[in-house]
Amino acid sequence: MNLKMLKAAFAGLFLSATGFANAGLILEIDDTGDSLITAQILAGGTTQVSGTIDTNSDIDLFGFYWGGGILDLNVYQDNSGLDTQIFLFDSLGFGLFHNDDAPFPNSIIQATLAAGAYFVGISSWSNDPLSVDGAIFPSDFTGQLSPTGAGGASVLSNWEYDGVSSGAYLLDISSTAQYPTNDVEVPEPSILAIFALGIMGLASRRSLLGKKKQ
Repeated sequence: MNLKMLKAAFAGLFLSATGFANAGLILEIDDTGDSLITAQILAGGTTQVSGTIDTNSDIDLFGFYWGGGILDLNVYQDNSGLDTQIFLFDSLGFGLFHNDDAPFPNSIIQATLAAGAYFVGISSWSNDPLSVDGAIFPSDFTGQLSPTGAGGASVLSNWEYDGVSSGAYLLDISSTAQYPTNDVEVPEPSILAIFALGIMGLASRRSLLGKKKQ
């Protein structure tokens, strides 16, 4: 199965995993992971996520399917003492955008995106995403940034794990392009979606290795 077929299958699985429920407010399940495979998958229609950065080295990564259009992501610290950062990645783990907390104190990303699967990461300041080539985003506090760091051309593989604060946060997800919702119970994260994430990670790694050998 080639990479294009895997991407199509992944998008279908993600849509089925996230289109079941009107989630509204989602609570972080235990402590969501910091990789594509361990990320918490959000149900369709999710508009808010309530979570906690438990330690300085904690990162919360959430996967979601976006129906296309203007996406607004806004992280509120709720006077918890948490100094937040926010990161947006595509379905393969390539960095798209990052914002520390400009305008202070919220961490905000606004972008016009095609329909598809994405990941949003939240951490405390200085706990930045890495690829095999280094930092994905530059160290800057001027607003929304693109992946122009030394590792910006490669997929997410690790984090720096050296944040400076912890505490509770609320993530708002909004747009004029929210997809339809239904008043039903929120399902558990889909095993198929988690499995698809693992396949996609392996496929992208093999693709990169293949290019390097050419």
